[in-house]
Amino acid sequence: MSAWFEITDDEFLSVKTAIEQEEQKISHRFKKEGKQKRNKSLDVIRFLFVAPSYFPDYHLIEFKMDGFIQEILQLKNSCTEGALHEALQLHPDNANEPELNSGQKLNLYTKIRYCLNRYDGQGFL
Repeated sequence: MSAWFEITDDEFLSVKTAIEQEEQKISHRFKKEGKQKRNKSLDVIRFLFVAPSYFPDYHLIEFKMDGFIQEILQLKNSCTEGALHEALQLHPDNANEPELNSGQKLNLYTKIRYCLNRYDGQGFL
């Protein structure tokens, strides 16, 4: 049983190390390429470059992110990493406005929808 726990611990440590390495790659890419890639079409990786810095307390769930990004791209297929960044940067108060008005806690994706709508009301109705 003890050996099994050691193997399990090693596996968890390996997964944790891999996650940390990927986070470092993302951070390095963001610092290195900065705005060069911001005009690229939004996808899950580009979403992960932007959203956590504005919503650090939220746990992002991969399958929900993918569906959310597909929804955004259906509304405006030219949505980019830069547009998401600008929407969240220019309209941070709009992320919390619906919660304050309704008294209900909203999820991250609804908050981002409000910011995108304020940023480009025609593209994100």
